[in-house]
Amino acid sequence: MDYYVKADCFLLEDGEKRDSYLHITNDRFIGFTEIIPADAEVVDWSGYTVAPGLFDTHIHGVQGYDIMDGSVEAVKQISASLLQIGVTRFLPTTLTSSKEDLKQAIDAIRSAVADGLEGAQSEGVFFGRTILYRKT
Repeated sequence: MDYYVKADCFLLEDGEKRDSYLHITNDRFIGFTEIIPADAEVVDWSGYTVAPGLFDTHIHGVQGYDIMDGSVEAVKQISASLLQIGVTRFLPTTLTSSKEDLKQAIDAIRSAVADGLEGAQSEGVFFGRTILYRKT
């Protein structure tokens, strides 16, 4: 799928971009352009500012779900809820707990990631002062 996004402003790492269209092909950002083909599909977000997704580096839970629930459902619901508030990546964070509870939480995170998260994507696990990253 090939289309262009129009917005009043695009926030970038080093500034902002105005008076441009963001070109997207196959769910990938291609770049910005001021001129688009006459027959191009345009998603019009005029009146809005488009910004990158947020990375929550320390989250225990949301919407009544907690990482320490130790269930795949909890991880998936947290993932979906975070995306609704602009978070696109997160580090599921455990509490100080028993070895068994921590193992159950880790197993749930691994299984949920392996199944595929439909919302924000897990970038590892936060164990207090220790962060375990997923392999890329």
